[in-house]
Amino acid sequence: MTMSGRLICLVGLSALMTVGVTNGAARKIKSFIPSATENATADGMAILNWIGGDNKTIVQVILTDFTANTSYDIAFAGTWGTAWGFNVLNTDDQGNAHFHTEVPGLDISSASVSIYLNGQTASEELRATGVE
Repeated sequence: MTMSGRLICLVGLSALMTVGVTNGAARKIKSFIPSATENATADGMAILNWIGGDNKTIVQVILTDFTANTSYDIAFAGTWGTAWGFNVLNTDDQGNAHFHTEVPGLDISSASVSIYLNGQTASEELRATGVE
């Protein structure tokens, strides 16, 4: 399965597909604030870049110093609902991970970004929240 195939939109898919701008819009999440259950030094960044002319969002997420050899999920939340990337961040021996994908037809550039311990349920454990 491709990375873009793993991005599952749970809520508001039809509304989300009509959202967008003709010009590109990019947003950078400069840091992640770890929860009490994650490494205190955990950090990272995310870039959400809507390319209106190509009708897609380019997503890049980088984690540093998270729990080593662990799988994480990503939640992208906005007024349109929540889009999930399940089991897309898998940290190495140093706790670092990288995720890159293109999301066709969906402008998620304004979304908040949260990192969850992998579990694929609505009650997953929040591990970090992105901040601008």
